[in-house]
Amino acid sequence: MNVLNKLLIAGLLAGSVATPVLAADTAQPAPQEKSYHHMDPAQREAWIAKRQQELHDKLKLRSNQETAWQRFATAWKPNLHEDFPSRDAIAKMSAPERMDLEVKHMKQHEIMMGQRLEALKTFYAQLAPDQKKVFDAETMPRHHLHDGAEGHEK
Repeated sequence: MNVLNKLLIAGLLAGSVATPVLAADTAQPAPQEKSYHHMDPAQREAWIAKRQQELHDKLKLRSNQETAWQRFATAWKPNLHEDFPSRDAIAKMSAPERMDLEVKHMKQHEIMMGQRLEALKTFYAQLAPDQKKVFDAETMPRHHLHDGAEGHEK
């Protein structure tokens, strides 16, 4: 497998894991609500903050766990790709330039995911067994489950 394929796979895997940890929600969004990926940045940030607060409350954290929680929550702030070029700028790029840009952003994303993983591991280590069960259940990426869908096991 060449390097580009590995990077593409890593990017897809990282993207599929990044958001669900904090954005996982047991309820389906109401039909009038925009999906997470179609929200404007302010809406997305508010939605994530709400989900973080719900998770925080369900975990019933002790005071000695708050510092680890704050580090964890900070590491999971959305990365809005503010430095990503405009659509017009991308349209002016050649195909190799666009691919170089994608690879650059995938590498940045991989670094961010590594930082999030470390924050997750540190926070998770602070949890009691009953809190770990709640955390595991609440952060299960619901939108990736396809109960019985072809090619997927339950």
